[in-house]
Amino acid sequence: MNDWARSLVNRAVAVTILAMLMGLVYLIFLEPIRVAHRNFDEEFSRTRNLLHKYQQLGSAQENLNLQLSNLNNAMSETALVLSGADQAIVGANLQAWVKSVTLENGGKLESLQIVFDNAVENFRVISARVRFQGSMEALQKIIFNIERFPPLRVIESLTISQQRKRRRRNDIGESRLLSVRLEISAIMKDENS
Repeated sequence: MNDWARSLVNRAVAVTILAMLMGLVYLIFLEPIRVAHRNFDEEFSRTRNLLHKYQQLGSAQENLNLQLSNLNNAMSETALVLSGADQAIVGANLQAWVKSVTLENGGKLESLQIVFDNAVENFRVISARVRFQGSMEALQKIIFNIERFPPLRVIESLTISQQRKRRRRNDIGESRLLSVRLEISAIMKDENS
């Protein structure tokens, strides 16, 4: 082989070694940087999406807080007070409600009277005076249902006495009924004042 061919082979080998060294430098130094940059871009994209979702939740939270505040205001104004156009209608509704609660829960209604108190500022207190008979279980159910749901109804006074009735000779023991007097008060917004 002559010198020219040998120098050509030497150059080819040198170029190949140089290319392999450049590839090795690329793999050792530049490829990890490129991979890290790609991973950083993916992580940055995920973080940006997460931030966007949190911002949406934050704006929804503000909207939900506003709606909740509006509902709380509406409930505080209407849910705690009796509603109706006229105190006679509100009284009749309260009377019908007390009667149904008493009878549905095992009480025997003796009397029911609606009393209207004077208006204070924009509100009027309406009371129902009730007398009924029933068992202890019936009394518990009635009291529970009186104070259970809005509008707010308060038991102002409660008097309980026990009645004893004699049974026939062949029955053992005595039947015990409770005689109950209670006064239930509720508030209505007075539209006239």
